[in-house]
Amino acid sequence: MSSPTAVSPYEVYVMLPQLQATWQSDGDGRDRSVVIAGLQAVELCLRLAGDVLDDNRAEACAEERLSRVVRCAVDSCALIAELLGDAAETPTPRSTPPLTAQGKRILGALPTRHAEALGAALTAVPWPRLTPEHRARVEVVLGLRANPWQEPEDALFRTVHQFTECWLRIALHQIDDAAVKAAAGGFVEAARDVDLATRAVELVIFNNDMLELMVPADFHPLRVRLRDGTAAHSRAVHEMFRRPVTLLSALREFLAGKDLPLVALLDNPGTDPVAYRYLRAVASLAKRCQTFLLHHYQLVLEVLGTNTRGTLGNEVQRLATHAVRPLLPELDQARHDLALIAGIRYGAVSGRMVLDGERDAGLHPYPPRATPQRCPDETVRTRIDAYFQAFRDRDASAWTALFDPANGVLVDINGTRPVVGRKKLAIFVNSLFDSFHEIEPSYTVDRMEIGHAKVTWRMSAVSHMNTPARFSGTETFTFAADGLILHAEAEWDAHAVARQVWPHPSEHWTPTA
Repeated sequence: MSSPTAVSPYEVYVMLPQLQATWQSDGDGRDRSVVIAGLQAVELCLRLAGDVLDDNRAEACAEERLSRVVRCAVDSCALIAELLGDAAETPTPRSTPPLTAQGKRILGALPTRHAEALGAALTAVPWPRLTPEHRARVEVVLGLRANPWQEPEDALFRTVHQFTECWLRIALHQIDDAAVKAAAGGFVEAARDVDLATRAVELVIFNNDMLELMVPADFHPLRVRLRDGTAAHSRAVHEMFRRPVTLLSALREFLAGKDLPLVALLDNPGTDPVAYRYLRAVASLAKRCQTFLLHHYQLVLEVLGTNTRGTLGNEVQRLATHAVRPLLPELDQARHDLALIAGIRYGAVSGRMVLDGERDAGLHPYPPRATPQRCPDETVRTRIDAYFQAFRDRDASAWTALFDPANGVLVDINGTRPVVGRKKLAIFVNSLFDSFHEIEPSYTVDRMEIGHAKVTWRMSAVSHMNTPARFSGTETFTFAADGLILHAEAEWDAHAVARQVWPHPSEHWTPTA
């Protein structure tokens, strides 16, 4: 990313410095800033609508473009109304929509249904009075539009990005307000500010999706000339990706003061509903930011394809990487922790529910109970020892190799759904290793018969959350003649283990199975 004083090619192309100059005024309050940037976004939509009305290309999907542009303008008005106050409380217009003369002309030229929808949205906004100085700042978009277009899709591409910058300006303003409120413990008000910022990002995503309607053959000359004229190089976009972490840090400090881990709030939202509501707001914002990147990545693929090489190809791959990388690693880890806790907590319950459901549906997808085959006792002992040694070594390959490749069966808890075949056994044991970072097993052989053995085992383990757990159980084995395991069935108290791994009770958990 370029230094704060440098102007990137993207900023030059979008004419961002000119736009930014209209947003920066120490004398403006919050509402005035929203009005300037928001009204500029609406005016930009009207300019795009005018472009569509003048576009004679049959391949330009004029009706779909016009519908999307008008919907974007209508949604912009609705969000501006929410940002300025609840306009629904006043059924009559409070003021005349402060459109420019050119904006009014384009509005009057729209087909009736579009003009009526946008006109109603405009009059529902509680517009404040604009001074001549404020109107001049709104009309800057006219000057930007005066720049001659060089390619057929130049107007759409540039205007969409200008619209994006207007709404990201508003979104960042809302997030800054939310951060101040959250730091002071005002999570209710902060959550609302974050929600409105999220709505702004959603609007940006919908607006950017209009670029799907570009005609690639007409866009490629512009793409070659622009090189990095894309929202992926926008400073505002980069800031949006940083802000969720800042917002979450305020909640982390608050929860630390209550000695409440983040995973505990996820597990039991009733512990602090206000904090949980704020967490959900921040998580939604982070998700929409990632959605923005994902949509941008898919748009790039529509133009460049997946196999582009060189500088542009590297950018495509970077987009893909960023689109799937969690913006909130701490929250992502807490979700993972809770998933592993739930896997232990509900293991017996879910396994029985699935098995009962399959039986009720008349499904019997599992092989019948294997018959023990004659296998030397020495081989049986060697296999059992290797079975528990693989737990100690955390060696999934060695453990699954002890089972018959196609018909080896594990029943983790008596009465639960069997795990059949090495592929699914590998999934099971790797999940176990995810849940426990250390496992130190010991066992004794209680009974040994032809191709059959029963053992009592004990586990001393350390969970993925670094909590110690000690548990015990029994396991019966049925062997083939070559010593491969045909059937293994364990019996142990999953609830007791869950309480050791995560001793905090959840109001949502009723251990009834």
